[in-house]
Order: sequence, then C-alpha cells, then structure tokens
Amino acid sequence: MKTAYRFLFLLTAVCSKNVAIAGNFDVEIHCFPKRIDQSVRTASDGGVNQTRERWVYDLTIENKTFKELINIDLKYVIFFTQERLGVKAYPAKRQQSGSFSIDLLKLH
Repeated sequence: MKTAYRFLFLLTAVCSKNVAIAGNFDVEIHCFPKRIDQSVRTASDGGVNQTRERWVYDLTIENKTFKELINIDLKYVIFFTQERLGVKAYPAKRQQSGSFSIDLLKLH
C-alpha cells in the first residue's frame, strides 16, 4: 500500500547567542519546493498505477541587520498530511522537527 505525503507548512525559528530571538525583520526566510524526480509504475494486469515523487526544499535565510549574526541555532517544524491510499479515512496530520546551527550569518 502506497503512502502519500503532502507538505503543508514550514516554520522556522532563529535564535542566536548575541540576539536572544531574531525579530521578524532581522532575517528573511524563503522556501522553494523542487521536484527532483517522478516514477510511475504501471500495473501489467490493469490494476492500480503507482506514482512516486521525491521533493527537495531549498531554504534561504538572509540577514537583514547591520551586523553579523554569530552561532545561530535554527529550529524547524514541518507539518504535513499522510494519506493511505485505498483507505477511506481522513489523512493523518503529522509533523517532523529538527534543528541545525550556522556559525556565521554575514551581512546582507
């Protein structure tokens, strides 16, 4: 049974040791989805075709302040729904979180 994913929203919080929490206008965040491939497996007996897609999201963070931001900890949450094909239930709401660090974010 195929599982389909739909990504709904990406939330990113930026924290720095010099700045406790970056304000709304201190950084600008852009997220661009890109489909890298799609494969279709057709059933030889006339059954259900299976389509599988792989997506990558390019995330760009721009420093809009007049100083360099040092030791930035990025925390993110990705919200998505997961559908099980062949089941008449509503898609399950899921989330995946993570974090990573940027040593130096230079001026814009």
